[in-house]
Amino acid sequence: MKFYNFNIARLKYFFIIILFSIFTILTPVYSISSSESEEEKKYFKIFKRVYQKLRDEYIEKKSPKELFIGAIDGMIKSLNDPHTAFLKPQQREELQIETKGEYGGLGIVIGIRDNKLTVISPIEDTPAERAGIQPGDKIIKINGEEVKDPKLNEIVKVLRGKPGTKVTISIERENVDELIDYTLIRETIKLKPVKFAVIKTNIGYIKIISFNKNAPKELKKAIKNLKKKNIKGLIIDIRNNPGGLLDVAEKIVDFFISKGLIVYTRTRKGIFNPFLNQDYYAHREKTLIPDDMPLVVLINHGSASASEIFAGAIQDHKRGILVGVKSFGKGSVQSVIDLDDGYGLRYTTALYYTPNGRQINKKGIEPDIKVEQIKLSKREIKDIKKIENKGYIKKFLKEHPNYTPKDIDILIKNLNNDDIYLDKIIIKKLIKNEKYKKKKAPLCDLDTDLQLKMGIQIILMQIKNRS
Repeated sequence: MKFYNFNIARLKYFFIIILFSIFTILTPVYSISSSESEEEKKYFKIFKRVYQKLRDEYIEKKSPKELFIGAIDGMIKSLNDPHTAFLKPQQREELQIETKGEYGGLGIVIGIRDNKLTVISPIEDTPAERAGIQPGDKIIKINGEEVKDPKLNEIVKVLRGKPGTKVTISIERENVDELIDYTLIRETIKLKPVKFAVIKTNIGYIKIISFNKNAPKELKKAIKNLKKKNIKGLIIDIRNNPGGLLDVAEKIVDFFISKGLIVYTRTRKGIFNPFLNQDYYAHREKTLIPDDMPLVVLINHGSASASEIFAGAIQDHKRGILVGVKSFGKGSVQSVIDLDDGYGLRYTTALYYTPNGRQINKKGIEPDIKVEQIKLSKREIKDIKKIENKGYIKKFLKEHPNYTPKDIDILIKNLNNDDIYLDKIIIKKLIKNEKYKKKKAPLCDLDTDLQLKMGIQIILMQIKNRS
């Protein structure tokens, strides 16, 4: 009897192997039909005739290299995908910089939205962030030249450069009629991926700045340190985090979720060959934060890519509460291949989906609790420029190095007398920006950061309800 069962099992296994082999063999045939093959032949023939005519008879002599690379660039442009690019020699290194951890530039992560060069996020403690550049800003001019038909690789090369050199960018901002000019001095941008602190004696705060290759190791250290301080709740801040590596996002989510799906990717060819798709699952043994510890995640328009994978997994598993505004919506996977003569190709091969099947790309992640930071009107921006030109804040700090709330109230009255009317929170932020221009600012702004303040309230409420 046992021998019979064994043979049946083997026959089933053998049958499955045969089916899989047939499926694999037939997949390419199915995916490229004979009609498509004929279509390709037809257009390759047209392409060849155009190439030969331009090579032999065009008024100016063009080399085969010029014509072929121009044709490839045109093919890439027809995809209308800012994340797909034909990489010229030396551009491969530019592509890898964010994951290496250091470069010379402004500290600004950019993408293309509606054919406009768009700020995904300014990186913390960089020239762009200190100047006040915001996620969603559109870069219309660079050094006075209008940005037309932007190509990411070329723009990145212009914005980066030797530390100490200047670059002026003109920004188009929502609800502001005029362009805003920023003259920034390039610095060496060091991408330290994780920072942490303790708030209110028992709340851990971790800011994940980038999902680069060092982030999991640095995050482990931060969690270990905070655990020693007996925290009762945790806030993870991924605002203005442009993302990074997919496997890093998967590892970091695994620290917070003990079981179930983290994220999955789907490719076009995955319909015919499921092995080209990827599902990423959590592992209980890798969990570092207890399932019952109160958790809040802060997101904003600058949270993109790997940040959105993290936020989506936390939300779908109901592991924590998302606070802030909708994320950027960059949920695609890129592959990179090397070509001859130092060229390369970066192209989109798959899309991310959250555990519950939500597509991230061009949609973003909505927070559980929406909290907007203060948005400046055209009038408020003019008032701030007036304050800077007249040196009000510098004078205030010189006269009141250890200022009190009463001193701020007097400053506001003086500003009103000069026809300057700004919200008290904006004034406080201007004072702090000036105060910490030349020294390191505290990691957490408990006074003017409305999203963080909401996160703290939620954690404190959950701690109270558990006690």
